[in-house]
Amino acid sequence: MLQPSIDRLISRGKPATQSSVSEWSQAPTAQEDAAGALNGKIDGARKFHTALEQNPWWQVDLVKNYKISEVRIHNTCDATSSRLKNFSISVSIDGEVWAEITRKDDDIPVEGGCNPYIWREPWPAWGRFVRVTLLGTGYLHLDQVEVYTSEPAEAVGFPISEISPADKINPNGDVTVVITSCNRHDLLEQTLRSFEQYNTYNAIKEIIVVEDGDANPEHICARYGARLIRINTRRGQLHAIDVAYSYVTTPYIFHCEDDWEFYRPGFIEKSMEILKSDLSCVCVWLRAWNDTNGHPLSFRARCKTFGVLACGYLDMWHGFSWNPGLRRKSDYDAVGPFSRIFNHTDDLDEPMVGNRYAALGYRAVILDEGGYARHLGWERHIAA
Repeated sequence: MLQPSIDRLISRGKPATQSSVSEWSQAPTAQEDAAGALNGKIDGARKFHTALEQNPWWQVDLVKNYKISEVRIHNTCDATSSRLKNFSISVSIDGEVWAEITRKDDDIPVEGGCNPYIWREPWPAWGRFVRVTLLGTGYLHLDQVEVYTSEPAEAVGFPISEISPADKINPNGDVTVVITSCNRHDLLEQTLRSFEQYNTYNAIKEIIVVEDGDANPEHICARYGARLIRINTRRGQLHAIDVAYSYVTTPYIFHCEDDWEFYRPGFIEKSMEILKSDLSCVCVWLRAWNDTNGHPLSFRARCKTFGVLACGYLDMWHGFSWNPGLRRKSDYDAVGPFSRIFNHTDDLDEPMVGNRYAALGYRAVILDEGGYARHLGWERHIAA
């Protein structure tokens, strides 16, 4: 007998859609037909049916972002149940950028009845949308899809301001978070709020915000348990970084600017694994693969868990970036202080530092396809 999930079902009755409808669909529209897979009636019957097409898909909108701990796919029990062999499950926070969390491509049909396909991993996924995609050309039809969360009901939508920053600060931690700021304090607060919400690493020793200028975001830093360093006059980003890094005593720095929004957990843990296993990696990117500001990837893992940024993009970009990401303090010490070595030439500071690291044989790695952070300050750029 199938054991019930230990977690909370969150997909029942939620909005759904699919890639197409067919003459075998139960309803005339994609939304109405797809909804059948969420009605809770597990009886082996087809609850929706796409047309014959390349990579047909079905998806559910959970209405809000959840920590997704388990997905169950119940196949039909009729003569065509053998069609469900190879497929993927992906999650998204916006319905546009998707991260594949598992792929079944063993050509073995999923059993029907009380033996669903179950995805459950130690690391939960994060998202609002869950999609099932058939691999190859075929029809997609299922009995039921169930999505579960390990979050208790009262935790969903829990106000971030009520979570104590001290819960994730560890005096013996090995990571210092450094955020450079320059009088964009509304964006700074979004950065700190989303970092607090999605960071799951419990060995952060300190959060440092360095304010390059005479502004004072003291109240924002206090709200999120961050240490504020004020330079009191505009000196430029390289100088601000050098000042902040001079206070760092941990072997790792999570570097960030004041205009980023985090949207998935686990990024420091996964970045740490890469830095510890690849000494040639100078920093780990957190952006989605389709959001690299045009910078191409020279390598993409087949499982889409990581990639490598190409060297020589536009003859000046080699992967090093001020974008949010984990890096070693020792790599900074080997090249810095930045402001004493590199000429301050507005937006050329970043590629000049990157050129130095590339000459030393370093490269940059990016985490999985769906990304973990997005840029907020496109229209409010501050020159370096």
